Amino acid sequence: MSKKRIMILCLTLIMCFPLTAFAAANVGVSKIPPIINDTGIIKPDSTSTPSKKSVYDIGDNYTVSGSASRSDLYTDKCFKGVTSISYSITNNSSKDLKVNLCSYTKWGNVNYGVKKVTIPANGKTSSSFSELSSSKYYFIEFAAPSDFKGTVCGNQ
Repeated sequence: MSKKRIMILCLTLIMCFPLTAFAAANVGVSKIPPIINDTGIIKPDSTSTPSKKSVYDIGDNYTVSGSASRSDLYTDKCFKGVTSISYSITNNSSKDLKVNLCSYTKWGNVNYGVKKVTIPANGKTSSSFSELSSSKYYFIEFAAPSDFKGTVCGNQ
């Protein structure tokens, strides 16, 4: 093969390489909410038996960040045993970010939008979802379009 053909092949591969490969990875979030069954929580990206690692440890800060144009994003773990969930989220988008606290009913159905907050475009909000039932499982939904980063923490 001549150098010219190799160069053309390389340029073709570079130009055809998907741009999404260069996008920042989502951290602590998933395109599907965490799933519960009778024995507890199953992480969305796992088929293994639920474990305590599928639930956030109370009092620890966890990083969440993500970017999605069409899909809502969800924390990949649940909070349980908490009476409040504090958050500090930076919205890197030129559009407002809608953040919803969701819970599971005792029958396993999702109750979306238990509490809601809107983070302004290119803004930062630090606050908490309070007056929560410590017996319920909670997770956070970040509505599309989104581009955010921050921390979440469950408190007793």
